[in-house]
Amino acid sequence: MKKIILPAVLLLLICSICTAQEKVKVENVNINEEDILDALPRNAVYIFPDFIKGKVFFDNGATSTAELNYNTLLGEMQFLDKDGNILSLANPQDVTYITIDKKVFYYVTDKAFAELLVNSDNVKLCSKRRT
Repeated sequence: MKKIILPAVLLLLICSICTAQEKVKVENVNINEEDILDALPRNAVYIFPDFIKGKVFFDNGATSTAELNYNTLLGEMQFLDKDGNILSLANPQDVTYITIDKKVFYYVTDKAFAELLVNSDNVKLCSKRRT
């Protein structure tokens, strides 16, 4: 009987330690996207270390050149305007594809782009990145 009491007491002690909880009061905190983006290092959010000159090809045949980068956190293709502000493409569903450096991006769904990895006659293999 004595051999059972000691392990039982130890088991109860361990269980009480493991289930101990500390009460923590959490207040409402409002965090916006800009705060998150500012807190993360740029290389954790974007595919390229800097915005790079790229070309956007639209469904209607028009093209546009801009300093571009893909934001993996938001899943959005972004560009620098003339004042250096970072903006997202307004109507990505109107984009056929985008070239940045030697990479090609296709619009897939939900404002997200996928990077072309392999292009053959019958198949395009793409990768959709998210942080």
